[in-house]
Amino acid sequence: MRITGHDRSAVVHTFAVDVEFWLDRGKTVVEICGPLDFYSAPRVREAFEEACASCPVRLAVVVSQVSFLDSSGIGVLIGAAKRARGRGGRTAVVGCSRQIARTLQTMGLEGTLNPFSSLDEAFAWLDDRRIGTLR
Repeated sequence: MRITGHDRSAVVHTFAVDVEFWLDRGKTVVEICGPLDFYSAPRVREAFEEACASCPVRLAVVVSQVSFLDSSGIGVLIGAAKRARGRGGRTAVVGCSRQIARTLQTMGLEGTLNPFSSLDEAFAWLDDRRIGTLR
């Protein structure tokens, strides 16, 4: 779509996000594909709430297919981590791109949204029963 002049009211945001979730070895896995931003945040937040409603609070969030992450998306991830922690659980973020990893590091969120490169690594950490174990 080409926009001319200053009339941007015709812009329609059609960026779709796909969110899938499942249980794997007692952990809830949520996979996000597409942009995680202001427009998709409500859909992703809803998916987290549904995924974690009656499931274990050991949460692995796969972000390897997240094409864009803004502050709204970060807020959704932090909210999910806080809900898991409030129920005695933990959250791991799997497959961060360099940009997402840098964002988490810059914002000091590595201890909240614990990044891992694979589900196996994340699952091992999520299964660690030692209380107070932090990355």
